[in-house]
Amino acid sequence: MKKKGLALFVVLMLLVTTLAFAGVRIGNVQDEFLRVFRQLQIRDAENNEKIAEFSSTAGFDLSRNTSATNTVVDALNLEVSSTGTPAAGLGIGISFQVEDLGGLEEQISIDGVLTTATDGAEDADAVFSHNTAGTMAEALRLVAANSATTSDSATFTFNTTEGNAIEDVVKFTFAGNTAGASGLGMGLTFWLPDDGDATPNQNASIDVLHVDGSDGAEDVKFDFNVMTAGTERKVFSVIGNSSATTSDKVTITANTTETNGLVTNPMLEIVLEETAGEGTDGIGGTISINIDGAAAGNEEAASLDFILTDAGDGTEDLDINLNQFIAGTVTNTTSFDADAGFTLKSGFVKNSETVTTTAEALLVKLDCGKTIYLNHASTGIALFLPAIATVSNGCEFDIIHMTATSDDHSINSNGGADIIVVQSFLADGNAGIADDNADIVSFVDTADTVGDACKITNNGTKWFLRCTGAATGAFSSATS
Repeated sequence: MKKKGLALFVVLMLLVTTLAFAGVRIGNVQDEFLRVFRQLQIRDAENNEKIAEFSSTAGFDLSRNTSATNTVVDALNLEVSSTGTPAAGLGIGISFQVEDLGGLEEQISIDGVLTTATDGAEDADAVFSHNTAGTMAEALRLVAANSATTSDSATFTFNTTEGNAIEDVVKFTFAGNTAGASGLGMGLTFWLPDDGDATPNQNASIDVLHVDGSDGAEDVKFDFNVMTAGTERKVFSVIGNSSATTSDKVTITANTTETNGLVTNPMLEIVLEETAGEGTDGIGGTISINIDGAAAGNEEAASLDFILTDAGDGTEDLDINLNQFIAGTVTNTTSFDADAGFTLKSGFVKNSETVTTTAEALLVKLDCGKTIYLNHASTGIALFLPAIATVSNGCEFDIIHMTATSDDHSINSNGGADIIVVQSFLADGNAGIADDNADIVSFVDTADTVGDACKITNNGTKWFLRCTGAATGAFSSATS
């Protein structure tokens, strides 16, 4: 009876409304039915509960009363059936039309589209579209593709006319009820089923959080975490920490249960992949360090080169070159040659304890322990000792005069510091020099002899020189 009554009511309503719009008056019935049509309610005949309401001012309201307490109840079912044979592409949609300055037009739509119509194996995509720049365009598609080789997925389509700039396409906003502080953050988690367990578990995450939440001075870090040995642990961090004394940094955390041995797998692996064929002699890669200089701006300040000098399978040789800024130019300073060994810059420090120099040179920490021969017949060679704060106690050198010269060779402190203590001893029995506050000791060209030498040691604050010569006046010292 309820269905028949509702059907009769609808028929009468449509009939009277049609007559009314045609201009036919049936006493006051026309006005009353138009009033009902503007606000129509459908109620359950048994308990008089509202099922649906149509209103010209409030729109459409649908109610569903149920005894269910913990399940989802369908309140609205939309159906599309075909008089032909259903196939991929058949679908159903909801269109949202809003009046704009051009009239009533579709602004948003939600569509359900079959991509596989096979009974029992149906796939259907959910498609969300909106009006963008005056044209309806797809923005989000939930793709059904569950099989042994594929999975369901979500496809975002970001429509733009921008051609050469970065545009934000996804924005994550953490809206809290209180002010944020250090430690506040948000994360993305990734869940996968374990071997033998179909229940997904968290296996990785990406977290972003404040390390300094001060307004206007915020520092933030990204943490990348993965499951390792059954526990999710941090493996990679990008940390913002820019200040007058600190900088941003990247941290790689290699988790291991090893306690007293070398971890055999690489903690960091950089792969140079040749995509045009097999690599040949000379192929290599570079790690570059750029520094923002005061005048030139951000530029390469140092680099580490890896060069395959023999690409033969089983006979590979690799050279490693360290390059760094010297007088404004990135220059090779250190080389690890697979064939020739280890070489340091300046021509006088090589893979040997005994070296020869013909030009002025600044000694560095890596030169400690070297025997250096001064070998130039006409030009004095100036050796500059390392800054004493950069070397350990016991750093020593042997300096030997190798070739008769017409100019003084000299040993100098770094930066002119008066920290040289020198004593000289002469084979002819005459007194040598003794100075405890010098910054330069010279091999005097008018009195020196091939074979004159100085032994240099330090105690962390002073350089001590014990020099031996053949003749009176072979050495001199001074404070500049």
